[in-house]
Amino acid sequence: MRITLVGPGKISIPPKSWGAVEMLIYDQATKLKEIGHEITIVNEDKLKNREIAIHKSKPEVIHFHYDQHIYDNYLGNYQNIYFTSHFPYTPQYAKYTKIFKNPLITNILKLICKFLPNRILPLLGLSYELISLVRHFPLFMDFVKVPKSIKLICLSNEISEVYKSYGYKNKTFIHKNSAREDLIKFKEIQSKEKSAICIGLIQRRKNQFNLSNISCLYFVGPIADKRFKKSHPRYLGEWTRKELYKKLSNFSSLVLLSEGEAHALVTSEALLAGLGLVLSEEAVANLDLSKEFIDVIPNKFKNDIEYIEKVIEKNIYNSIKYRKEIREYGLENFSMAEVIKSYPPILKNYYE
Repeated sequence: MRITLVGPGKISIPPKSWGAVEMLIYDQATKLKEIGHEITIVNEDKLKNREIAIHKSKPEVIHFHYDQHIYDNYLGNYQNIYFTSHFPYTPQYAKYTKIFKNPLITNILKLICKFLPNRILPLLGLSYELISLVRHFPLFMDFVKVPKSIKLICLSNEISEVYKSYGYKNKTFIHKNSAREDLIKFKEIQSKEKSAICIGLIQRRKNQFNLSNISCLYFVGPIADKRFKKSHPRYLGEWTRKELYKKLSNFSSLVLLSEGEAHALVTSEALLAGLGLVLSEEAVANLDLSKEFIDVIPNKFKNDIEYIEKVIEKNIYNSIKYRKEIREYGLENFSMAEVIKSYPPILKNYYE
């Protein structure tokens, strides 16, 4: 099958360092080629260049990985179009239905977020999460209202249910994020024993600054939150993807206390490296929360650093104990080699 994967066009595919969506696209392409499909990656920022590249690929299926491409005016020329939204806050639309199903309140918030400076909005009681949801809402509703010719591939059942609750009528397809088990190094015994790690863009949404005084916790990623300093004693800098896959298994646990995640790719990578997980309520997509090596911080404790530190210490202990089981769980549920087999466009019933 000829499948064209379309990226945002903002950075290279594969990315030189950070870029979870771009890495996911590259890995999908690699694994789909391995099982016999003809794959083209289109990663053009300009509309005309994107249209030309897609047309040249003669696709049987087009899979877009960037919300804004829903506005491309040539989409009507093709059948079997799929979209995946990677917007991190999509599941949170379920929490704010009283706001977003009230057109008057929604329109007022749109105007406020459009015309007032970002530094003023929190003073009005608007959280970063809600501001992001308001600004993304028109795109979200465009997804809800897409014609039947465009199919939605959702990263979790929760996202699928959110679309349906806002009026989406067509069938959705579920395809969770997965990682390259063949590239991620696994060590039965980690070299940084009794240590945890935060990986990703250091930003307010992921709360690394608030966790920076936890003594067993290390940090990796580019810094976008000015409060977090490069001089931090446990900041390990920016790793390339190759470095990440080599060094991740040196740690016991991954910590991700983000305010919003669709399905964080890093959780799949961590499990494949043998790390347990300490997560916010918003970062648990597709995970079996009954596992001894997965801990969730309730939102009521999200600012209680003493409580969080105790949970991390407990998770480190359990993760050392269950390290082989963690790897096995990752391989069964989040390895690209397994997950790609259920990639919706290649399933026999994908035309239905």
